[in-house]
Amino acid sequence: MSLRELGHLDDARQAITRALDIADKHTNRLWTAHWLVEYARLERASGRPAIALEAAHRAATIQRTIGDQSREALALDEAGEAYRALGQPEEAVAFHRRAVAVHRQLHDTWQLALALSHLALDLAEDSRPEEARQHWREADSLLAGFPDFRAANAREHIHGLLPDQ
Repeated sequence: MSLRELGHLDDARQAITRALDIADKHTNRLWTAHWLVEYARLERASGRPAIALEAAHRAATIQRTIGDQSREALALDEAGEAYRALGQPEEAVAFHRRAVAVHRQLHDTWQLALALSHLALDLAEDSRPEEARQHWREADSLLAGFPDFRAANAREHIHGLLPDQ
């Protein structure tokens, strides 16, 4: 994740490939599913959203069979991101709504805020600006409870997207 976020995509690809190989070697579906989400993020960052979507779907399916709702929601959220990158906002909205519902049910404030922000982007692209603003405002409010750098950056990004901020 750190390598991807720093823009070192080739190094990130080597690291995630090694991680997935370890999971396969140990036949550990939990590791596989967890690392597939990062693999999906990497593929999306590399301009390959179709591959990202496939990885996110696979991760969600594994997490569903394992019974980890939180990580399944992370995979669903990433699938929504891949759908948006593929230019399919309606599908993106559906996946982000599912992720939002699970994170809300589990009281996972951080992931809920991120999923709400992603959902708002989809809605804005789908010409539903008022609904998008509502979700951005909720995400901003949730993120206000986190004093760290990532939350501050996320809030700054949201403020740039809200026309009334």
